[in-house]
Amino acid sequence: MRELFRKIRAADYSFHEKYWDPISMPAKQLIARMLTVDPTKRITAEEALKSKWMTMPDEEMGPAMKENLSETITQMKKFVARNKLRGAMIATTYATTAKFWAGNAVSFMSKKTTVGSSAFASNKTLTKGKVGQKFDDIYQLDQKLRQGRISGIWKGARREGENDMELAIKVISVDKCNLQEESRIMNEVAILQSLNHPNILRLHDFFEESPNFFIVMELMEGGDVFDKIVEKTQYTKRDAQELVRSLLKGVEYIHTRHVAHRDLKPQNLLLSSLENDVLVKIADFSFARRVHTPKSLFTRCGTPTYVGK
Repeated sequence: MRELFRKIRAADYSFHEKYWDPISMPAKQLIARMLTVDPTKRITAEEALKSKWMTMPDEEMGPAMKENLSETITQMKKFVARNKLRGAMIATTYATTAKFWAGNAVSFMSKKTTVGSSAFASNKTLTKGKVGQKFDDIYQLDQKLRQGRISGIWKGARREGENDMELAIKVISVDKCNLQEESRIMNEVAILQSLNHPNILRLHDFFEESPNFFIVMELMEGGDVFDKIVEKTQYTKRDAQELVRSLLKGVEYIHTRHVAHRDLKPQNLLLSSLENDVLVKIADFSFARRVHTPKSLFTRCGTPTYVGK
């Protein structure tokens, strides 16, 4: 692991011909600029959206834009298989996470109230509720999608008014969380409260009701980007360009909000439907932090096989 971080910090990488031969030079140049170690010289999301690869018209790209990247996809599948075997896809932190946010910086609801109450009426990213309402007063759990050690994900809906809109509801068992996990949950909720963008997973509501936390989010039925891509037999440079555009727009937005995600990877890029595999939304802000001053974050965190710095 130390060797991996040494290479990352030294920008010690190469575009292996076997895997990268189908990739155009403008795309490689864009990636190289993203991997620049010095943040003052590294390309920003805003600049990346204006890069040659992102702005090159179809007629200039010609047949290259329709080229099938099947060999690249094949290598991605092998990469996934290797990393699943050794468990390297699990997000890991190498230092103690930050404490709970200062009370004067972020407001949290008292128990048995929702962040969608009148206390948060000015926050347009959240559903309006009433002070004192409980989770069961507003929402229903319909189908469990998966279960983890401390939480389960359910498909659910509002009990009244908007039952046609399905939602993803994370039910977290607080008594199974350690202080570090609880801190990350509260930090993620606080950050998502302040974000509202088409390429960011939307938080609708949050409830703190002993012994559970309830996090109500939009339902993303398309799965994650990695699984979707490796399922495909045809994947073109145009597909890749549109996907990257969605990602960069989301990153550009969170950076304007002074937020660093710190765990960007294909598994944290979700698709809203099975029909669209390029419109992505950034999810999982558990490692995210507010950045109030340049070079103020020093915690090594993220997923080892994806971490950029």
